[in-house]
Amino acid sequence: MRQQLSLFIFAFALGLFVISCGGKKVDGDSLSRIPASENAVFSVNWSQLLEKAGPEQLLASVEKAGAKSKQEDVQILKELILDPASKGLDVKKSAYGYLSLEGEEPMGTVMLPIADAKKFEEFLGASKTLATEKKEGYTLINEKDAKGDKDVVVGFDGAFLVVCWGEGDLSTRLANFFGSKPEKSMADNADLKSLLSQGNDVNFWVNSTGLYNIAKKDPSNQQTVMGLSFLGLDAKKLDDNNIGMSMNFEKGKMVMNAKGNFNEKLEKEFGKLFAKGVSKDFRQFIPKTDYIGAVALSLNTEELYNYLDGRGLTAMADMQMKAMGLNTKEILGSLTGNVVIASYENKGSNFRELPTLTIVELKDQAIIDKLVRLSKKNGLVLTKKGNRIYSERVPEAGTLLLKDNFAIFSNSTALLEQVEKVLASGDQLESAKFKKLSEGCIVVDFTDFQQYMNFINAQRSPFGSSQNDTELLKGARVSVKGSNMEYVMQAKDEKTNILKQMMEKEANK
Repeated sequence: MRQQLSLFIFAFALGLFVISCGGKKVDGDSLSRIPASENAVFSVNWSQLLEKAGPEQLLASVEKAGAKSKQEDVQILKELILDPASKGLDVKKSAYGYLSLEGEEPMGTVMLPIADAKKFEEFLGASKTLATEKKEGYTLINEKDAKGDKDVVVGFDGAFLVVCWGEGDLSTRLANFFGSKPEKSMADNADLKSLLSQGNDVNFWVNSTGLYNIAKKDPSNQQTVMGLSFLGLDAKKLDDNNIGMSMNFEKGKMVMNAKGNFNEKLEKEFGKLFAKGVSKDFRQFIPKTDYIGAVALSLNTEELYNYLDGRGLTAMADMQMKAMGLNTKEILGSLTGNVVIASYENKGSNFRELPTLTIVELKDQAIIDKLVRLSKKNGLVLTKKGNRIYSERVPEAGTLLLKDNFAIFSNSTALLEQVEKVLASGDQLESAKFKKLSEGCIVVDFTDFQQYMNFINAQRSPFGSSQNDTELLKGARVSVKGSNMEYVMQAKDEKTNILKQMMEKEANK
């Protein structure tokens, strides 16, 4: 039976308290203790988060979390939160955590620099719930009267306070940390050091080497492995890649950035599939009235065909479409690869549908004329009236509007009429909003998060009228450009730091 952890030990295990105060400084001594073979490294800038969240909010969370814990444990955490330096911890140096994913029992380690070992020992000595035990090269911290195995082990020497957690042999992992330095370490990893030097609130770096083989050993991952193989991905292509992620909490928003550093095999396989972004010509078809967000996709259709053909996927698709007189190469060859799907406010009580425009850029309108002919041949009669195409038999299927080299489809006739008015009046989406859509090969920009949540929740309701107040969020945006990705979560309150808002919401639950 595993022992129950005190709040103090648990907080350290999560790495949420008194961790990483060094700002943009990269601590080479700490990184030199992390083996170069580890799959993930992370840091959390405690001092920045404390300032942004507000000590009073964090303390309220500690009080709430400690409602069923010993008062002594809660008091220890409060003291550490408010003044870690007075307890001997080094707030001027960075502290890091790392994860070992190889093996059946993944484990993690958090390293906290110690400035004054004597002060730290005095702090522990004054505790009524913690006890220390001298080991070779380090001191082990235990909870008094604890019984059973541990989910977490904690130890320290003159330089580091170290926390190890997981399901494996934690005592050996802790002893090995203090016993010797690795021959090859993260101190030589340029990509990681570049990420850690940026002064972010939170950093997380992941190395893909070995993950494919680790996944293959676990029967529960077989579907994922099969999916990767289907896409042409194997250990050689997936090894030697890394992604550095950062998270920053600002006034009214949270910003997460990710940058990938990929090997030549992966770059060659997927790098050419994605284009630079949709052109400014799309803007003329997007009305600004009642606009709530959009998704934009920009692909290289020639490279997409080559990718699919190389895996035999085009042959499978062509067999399905042969009777219809179509083939994959012809369809993809008629498209530029640029698509925008824009959504508009649903003003009714049934949220199961969102008025939507799907705008597709064509290389040649001839493919549309062929589709109309083939649909009639296959029993679906489409009517082409002016620049509109629709089914008189199934009007609810929507209407297609043709304009120059664009095909605009909508599930709302009123919305298509609005598009035609916009083409005449120029009352299209503001340039600043469209600019966000055009900056990346994949962009998701939801300016009214509430409407999208109404739509999602309505799918679960038999009457389609389910609503759920998002309370905190106003909008969200994801953009992918090359090997870079950005995610922005926008709060309704634009003046207060979003971390403080999140803490207040949690405290008031």
